[in-house]
Amino acid sequence: MTDSARTRKSSLLRRATASHSSAARRAIVAPTAIASDRAAQARARRAHRARQLINPLGGASPSARGEPPVLVRGAVSPIPVRPRTARPPRRHYDVALNVPGAEIRLPALPAIRVGWRLLSGAIVLACLAVLANIIFSDNFTVTEIQVSGVRRLSAKEVNLVLGMSGDSIFTISEARIRQQLHTAFPELKDIRVQISLPAKVAVSAAERQPVLVWQDGHSEQWVDAEGYAFPPRGQVEGLIVVQANNTPRLQAGDLPTSTQQILAPAIVDTLLAMSRQAPPDTPLVFDAEHGVGWDDPHGWHVYFGLNLDDMPLKLKVYQALAEYLTGQGIEPEFISVEFPHAPYYRMEQ
Repeated sequence: MTDSARTRKSSLLRRATASHSSAARRAIVAPTAIASDRAAQARARRAHRARQLINPLGGASPSARGEPPVLVRGAVSPIPVRPRTARPPRRHYDVALNVPGAEIRLPALPAIRVGWRLLSGAIVLACLAVLANIIFSDNFTVTEIQVSGVRRLSAKEVNLVLGMSGDSIFTISEARIRQQLHTAFPELKDIRVQISLPAKVAVSAAERQPVLVWQDGHSEQWVDAEGYAFPPRGQVEGLIVVQANNTPRLQAGDLPTSTQQILAPAIVDTLLAMSRQAPPDTPLVFDAEHGVGWDDPHGWHVYFGLNLDDMPLKLKVYQALAEYLTGQGIEPEFISVEFPHAPYYRMEQ
């Protein structure tokens, strides 16, 4: 081979190598350019969306208005987006079969989680249901109140006044029962009320025993030894009748313990002692100014005051004065021997 042939061959090899290198470089540069173009397009789209979020109603952009560009990150879209609710996980159960390597999957069941709020609400509803059942149940409804310790008063009258038949045992108050009984039946004392489940109400009381029949004008009341007045009820034998012109005023030391106490116990004792001195079947009289006495068969009232310590002397003075007036034919309206050393009488005006 000559030198000229070698030179041509080397030239051809260099050209082939150069063309191959150029093609390789074009192959490498082409994807890079495509990737650069795609990145530029993506940046352009993001910039366009940012401009739309900043000015969704259109108009000139900040750069067009001569204002510096504003970059907003994390802008909120005006279109509401419904958040996705996470579904509760489901439990999967795989059951192995008798065939090796084979199993069957049962239907999935949701995993239910019971929170404290749901549990508390269920407990409250259960308590309300139990409470309503107790209140409105017939087992806790009072049908009749048991009454003991009284003779002139019947249990029917007590139940009629209280009016608690058909009420729930949980709505009955001991204080209210005592107050109603004191108001309706002032002759009762030492009232005791016992309430027990399921629906039992028992009332025990003592009745005041009358000793006087207090007649004041057109009204009539019974009075016991403590001076308490109450309406007549039933029949009681041996009561002393007292015709009162007025009701005495209790002294400071004899203040009533109840609105039904009209006499001090000392005045009641005086009336009982006077009844033993008066003629048989003669009603006693009372006057707050002149004291106690009786209606004399001659037609006048005689008063002996409220102090009966010297009652024998007062009786002798009265007998002497009555004989004198009868002998003289004098008929006074009343005679007073409250002070035995200075008795007097008054004629009818």
